[in-house]
This record gives sequence, C-alpha cells and structure tokens, in this order.
Amino acid sequence: MKDYQFIYRIADKFHNNQLLRFFFLKIYRRYKRRVARYKKRAFNKNGIIVLANFNKALNEAGCEYWLEFGTLIGAIRENGFIQHDDDIDVGMFLKDRPFKLEEHMAKYGFKRSRHIIVDDGQDGFEETYEMKGVSIDIFYFHQTGNEIYCYDFLTDPDASPREFMDKVGGFWARKVIFPFTGLTNHNFLGIQLKIPTNYDEHLKAHYGNYMQPDPNWGVKKANGTILMKDKIGKQFIG
Repeated sequence: MKDYQFIYRIADKFHNNQLLRFFFLKIYRRYKRRVARYKKRAFNKNGIIVLANFNKALNEAGCEYWLEFGTLIGAIRENGFIQHDDDIDVGMFLKDRPFKLEEHMAKYGFKRSRHIIVDDGQDGFEETYEMKGVSIDIFYFHQTGNEIYCYDFLTDPDASPREFMDKVGGFWARKVIFPFTGLTNHNFLGIQLKIPTNYDEHLKAHYGNYMQPDPNWGVKKANGTILMKDKIGKQFIG
C-alpha cells in the first residue's frame, strides 16, 4: 500500500506559516486529488477482499458487528457497494470491543490509521483500519432501551477544517440515533454478515428515502442527530 500520510504531516508543519502554506497549497491539493483517485481504484479492486478478511478477523475474535451507514445502504439498495463509495462503514457496540483489537487486527494485515475519541473514549469512539488501500471505519455504539447511538465528527462548514480544529482542539461531536430491534444475517456478495433487523426503519431514520439515490445528500441533511458542540472529538494518527 502506498503511504500518502507524509503529505499531511508536511501540511501540519506548514500550516502556521502563511508564506510556506501559500506555496505548498497547490502541491497539497494535487496530492489530495491523487489520494482520492488511488483510494477509489483500491476500493474497486480490493473492497470485497478486505471486507472478507475483516469479517474473518472479527469472527475469530468472537466480536459481533454489522454493516452501517453507506455500506448498509449498498447492501440493501444495490446488493453491493454503492457506486461512489471508497470506504466501508461498520457498527459495533463499544462494550463488545476486544481490549487488544488493534493488536489482533495486525495479525490479519490491518493497520489502524487513526482514531477519534470523546470523553477519553468512554462515550464517543471511532477508529479506522486500512488494508490494501481500503479503509474500514468502525463506529462504536451504545444502547439505551430501543435505541442505539454513536457519534460522528464534523467541523464548522463556515470555517477552514484545519483552522477550526486548531481553534477548538478537534471536531464537534454529533450524536447519531437509530431505532434498534436487534441484528440478523445478510448475504453480502457471498459473505454472511450482520445487519440491523429493522434495517428499513434504521436507514430511514437517518437518510429518509434511502432507496432513491440523492447526489446532493450530505451530512447536514442527516436526520436523527444532535450536534454537541460541548463535546470535542480528538483525533489521533494510528
């Protein structure tokens, strides 16, 4: 797998120097476009292989998880990945996360590329693992009655993401709430995986009419969310 992280490390060093940032900006944008193209090619080639390896790793760890967000839409609407996807989203209950998950995943060829935590990871937690150029985002959930919730992480749309993160120390945390009735088996491109039993209600609670592709859909259109500006998601590389 190609390592493009160096360009982001350089960007971090240049960020506070306006002159260097001005000269570096074109290079940075060019590499971001290259990364996006590389990730899409890698996903098209290796997505299902990586998901199968991920499934094997977690099954052997005795860890239950399910398809979530865009990957769940693809499983239901497309019977595969949605066309513009370049990563995989899954959900897991935080209480079920193995203590040494990062070490266990490394045995199967996965490397953790980043993680984001809220309240020292006891409430909000998201982590990303990579293999063969494909990213898998794990969103950690909690259950309260007939609902489950996790967090996703946003910056102020009216500000530069990097300057916003410098100012507040990370991301705004957004609580994402779903109705929940349990999990069921689902055949996804030949792999037996879990999805929410009430997947239709689950997806409608967040996306509305998810069966109709919306090219203009964005995170600001999401339903069933609470933006919590007092909770800051802190990002760590690796």
